[in-house]
Amino acid sequence: MNILLKDDERIDDLNRGMKIIQSSSTPCFSIDAVLLADFVPARSNARIIELGSGTGIIPLLLAQKMPTAKISGIEIIAEMCSQAQRSVELNHLTSYIEIIHGDLRDTTQYFGKDSADIIVVNPPYYKKGHGRRNQDDAFAAARVEEYCTLEDIILAAKTLLKPFGELYLILTASRLVELLVLLATSSLNPEKLRIVQPYRDKDANLVLVAARKCGKASMQILPPLIVYESKGQYTKEILDIYGR
Repeated sequence: MNILLKDDERIDDLNRGMKIIQSSSTPCFSIDAVLLADFVPARSNARIIELGSGTGIIPLLLAQKMPTAKISGIEIIAEMCSQAQRSVELNHLTSYIEIIHGDLRDTTQYFGKDSADIIVVNPPYYKKGHGRRNQDDAFAAARVEEYCTLEDIILAAKTLLKPFGELYLILTASRLVELLVLLATSSLNPEKLRIVQPYRDKDANLVLVAARKCGKASMQILPPLIVYESKGQYTKEILDIYGR
């Protein structure tokens, strides 16, 4: 397939023969997206929506895991959305994945209320005004709440999920309490929590959280996920997640 690339774009290999379009002038995917996609369990014929798709890495990985799923992503940065759309075409997945250029705060313009079995989101980690803002909108939006807040994301998930539908997200560990409060007040009951530690002797820097709309008030605390055995050396679990 002849996919047009811009001057600063490239095609990177993913596992199992999949490819993704990325650029030096826009954010590339990182390990948090891979961990989140792995955290989502396989479901047959699931209707999945990702809020804030970036380059489209998570829909691509979920399509590998769930070949019968119907997956949609929404992305507000036009350049990122274009990369994601072309990556879907590159992998011959247009029958299974659609990427929409739009604002997740207006999700009912694109998706039906109570329509999703699963919502997936890798949100900006930091509140607006915290830290130095990157002058490039795409990089700023990936890390800081430039276009949406955590509250906006939780509201969108609540609106789109079917009763007993599932929300999966990854977030900086420092905002866990804030997240749990938002979930509890939005009828999205946390069901699973897994902390991510860079090394065994280091504090957690990320959390993986699963919540269910109208679910029970009971949460399972999973064993920690350790990223590195030593500097530059992934743990076996991380290598398995990457398929190495």
